[in-house]
Amino acid sequence: MPDNWIELFGSSFVSLLLSLMLLRVWFPFGSRRSGSILYETRLSPLRRVLVLRGLLLLLTAYVGLGQVERYFLDRGYYLPGTEYVALGGALIMLSLPMRYVLTDRGVAINNTSPRIWREFRRFDARGNKIVLTPRKGKRPHTLYIPASEHKAVTRVLKRRFR
Repeated sequence: MPDNWIELFGSSFVSLLLSLMLLRVWFPFGSRRSGSILYETRLSPLRRVLVLRGLLLLLTAYVGLGQVERYFLDRGYYLPGTEYVALGGALIMLSLPMRYVLTDRGVAINNTSPRIWREFRRFDARGNKIVLTPRKGKRPHTLYIPASEHKAVTRVLKRRFR
């Protein structure tokens, strides 16, 4: 194993986080979305950040800690230049067009696998977000909907959760 194996693993971790971000936005393989589209809405740049915020925070914290380590101890958690790849990759992920697609089967982002309507019991509309409340054992799903499209999305969801 080379001397800089920690840096190699660290750079691999950054590429893993970028890959997970890409899979949240664009799913390159798998089955095509089935069902008819009931409603589709584009996400603004701020809403894209909200959708990817967990991975963005983890990536930022990891790169930031690596920079502090490199500055004070002259060693790092990743190979030199990885921070630029992380920043560029995150900016590319945020610049990709994202949209919520509500079909008769479920809700998805772009062409990713949908969350099926049967997973949810009801929905709560608060402010500019709609939280789909899950059945037992599942996790909630938050939709960040612009105020201008809130009524239309709520109308579709009311038909789904009668």
